Amino acid sequence: MAPVVSGVVPSDGDVVAPGVVDVSGLVSDSGSGVDRVRVLVRRTGVSPALYWRDGVGWVESWSWNRADLDGAGGFVLEDVSVVDGGSYELFVWAWDGAGNLADWTETIGLSRFAATG
Repeated sequence: MAPVVSGVVPSDGDVVAPGVVDVSGLVSDSGSGVDRVRVLVRRTGVSPALYWRDGVGWVESWSWNRADLDGAGGFVLEDVSVVDGGSYELFVWAWDGAGNLADWTETIGLSRFAATG
C-alpha cells in the first residue's frame, strides 16, 4: 500500500497572518511505513512564479522541501515566510519504505491559502 496524506495545514481556503508559518499534516502507511515527505510551496499571482526553498527563501526555480517526520504520523516543514497579500499553493508528496507513491488524490494534496494582516 502507498502512503496517505491528510490534515494538511494551512488547508485549502485558509487565510493566515503574514510572517512565518509551519506546513504540517498527517501521513500514514499500513505496509512498509512512511519513508519521506516532500512539500512544495508556490507563491501565485507574481511573475515569474516563486517557490519556497527551505533555508534560502523565495526563488524562481521550483523546489520541493524535506518535511520532518515526528515518528507519530505527523510531518512538518517549519518557517515558511509568507507576505501580506500573498497567495500560495501547497503540494505534498509522500513515499513509503518500498518506494510507493500513492496516486494523485491520495498522496499529493493541493491547498490554496492566502496571507492577510
